[in-house]
Amino acid sequence: MPKLIYRCFSKFLMTLLCMLVSGFFSCSYAKFSTIHITTEFLNAKAGGLGAVVNDIVIAQALRGDKVTVILPMFKNNAGMHAYDFLNPFKSTLKETIKVVTDDSLIEAIVYSYRIPIAISDKFIELRAIMPIGDFSYLTEIKNTSNPYILSDNAVLTALNLWQKKDKRVKEAREKIDHNISELRILDNKIREISDKALLLETENLKLPKSSVIEHIFLSTGLNPQTILERNAKIREAYIEKLYVERERLVIARKKLLLTNIFENWTFEGILYKIANEKAYYISCLAAMVSKNVALNEKIDIIHTHHFGNETKIIKELMHGSGKCPALVKSLHGLNVKLTHLNGREHPIKVGIQNADAIHVVSKGSLYELIKDSSSDLLSYPENEVIDFNKVFVATNGIDCDQFSLTKKWKIAKEKFKIELAPFPSDIEFQKLDVYEQKKYFKFALATILPVLLKQDKLQSSVWAEQFDPKKPMMLFVGRLCKEKAYERLEIAAKVAKESNSNLAIMGFGDTLFELKIKAKYPEVIFLNTMQDQELIGDFLRGGADMCLLTSNQETAGVVLLECCATIIFAGWRQLWLPVS
Repeated sequence: MPKLIYRCFSKFLMTLLCMLVSGFFSCSYAKFSTIHITTEFLNAKAGGLGAVVNDIVIAQALRGDKVTVILPMFKNNAGMHAYDFLNPFKSTLKETIKVVTDDSLIEAIVYSYRIPIAISDKFIELRAIMPIGDFSYLTEIKNTSNPYILSDNAVLTALNLWQKKDKRVKEAREKIDHNISELRILDNKIREISDKALLLETENLKLPKSSVIEHIFLSTGLNPQTILERNAKIREAYIEKLYVERERLVIARKKLLLTNIFENWTFEGILYKIANEKAYYISCLAAMVSKNVALNEKIDIIHTHHFGNETKIIKELMHGSGKCPALVKSLHGLNVKLTHLNGREHPIKVGIQNADAIHVVSKGSLYELIKDSSSDLLSYPENEVIDFNKVFVATNGIDCDQFSLTKKWKIAKEKFKIELAPFPSDIEFQKLDVYEQKKYFKFALATILPVLLKQDKLQSSVWAEQFDPKKPMMLFVGRLCKEKAYERLEIAAKVAKESNSNLAIMGFGDTLFELKIKAKYPEVIFLNTMQDQELIGDFLRGGADMCLLTSNQETAGVVLLECCATIIFAGWRQLWLPVS
């Protein structure tokens, strides 16, 4: 059981229940029933939210609490849904629900599942919502790995529904459609640049004639064989050309989004409105499912995670029933922008205002919420003020045992029994000081790399031939996305080279940036696939001497906690805090 999560978060929930449910529960280990409303669960994660919700839900279920998870069944254009962990299971129940909003009637099918928890007799009840009819677009997304971005078809469907209620949209529809078409073209061009960068990574030096890869290379005006022979100057020049072109396209995209459509409405504002409506409608459906569960079963608390205004709708639906549970809203990010478009209140803000308690995962999140609330009030004094007496800070946590050096060594030994046979046993390893333990992780990695290379098991392996276990190691773990300010890793790569150190990067995202680093610094260790991370990630975490954090701000910094758990070092002295 995740011990740290259990201590921090369960303490918060139990204290909260004592206050909200008039002392019905004591602060001992009383069991209670909880509904979690979320968009990320198990393997459907866009970020840290999914991991945190998973650990909370599993910890509660293992403790013996009754836990129900409610989530929308997101799917892409091909009909593949984001929750492929459901594939082995059959729905135990299927029902249709209807929700009447201010201006619409929404129907959805709700699938019920019972998800067992590994190595236990406990399980989680899950309700997956699939809207049907005109509102089926609500769960149509571009990519199953990110449940927040609507597909192009979903955006057009939303516009069709909107223009029936607003003649301004109907009159400006031609301009809106033109902008959407232009946006698609720009996005496709940006994606093509990333695809070309990905092709440059191929390590196969012999291309079959008339292959798709060869055709794409020829369309760039460069000879594919020349590129694949790794002519450094040609490669670096081409990469730089791709960088410049992508930057030009990104600027053009930003300019397009700021185009004025009609009075006080930019094109970006139109897209925001559609995204906010999606959050509102899905919140309505999730609230209806919560109400049905709460009326049929004894529910003590409904816990909503970041998404929308479910708390307000639940209160309205359950008004007069006498059964409304305590309502908690968790904010898992720093990007809580409370107002969009001429003071219309964001669904998240409405959810905050109607919750019995608001949970933020760090003091940083609290400060950001206060700042946004103050800015919102100055701009729109007529808006309702957030009651900060209801806001509680309960920080994220991790299971320290899972990230301890001893635990990771045991996992590594079990995974590579033959190759690591000469190395210390688990008991011998525990007796070593931390410096020696970290050395063994690096030398163990150097031992198994030739085996993995021979078996062709590593997806990214250029660095493996140059790996030196005697060098200190810096480690970055995270997505290569805007929020992480990952461009700073180029400075880290330069410093690592000049200081004769290893730099390891565990993450993926910007393929072009990755390619640029590999071209300039081929010795940088890049684990950019889940396969590579699962194979040797424990060796890098165990052997790292320094943790790198490139982002300007973090909500709660789970990666930092993981670094603390593996006891990262800086210089001569042991630190319990990672270095950024």
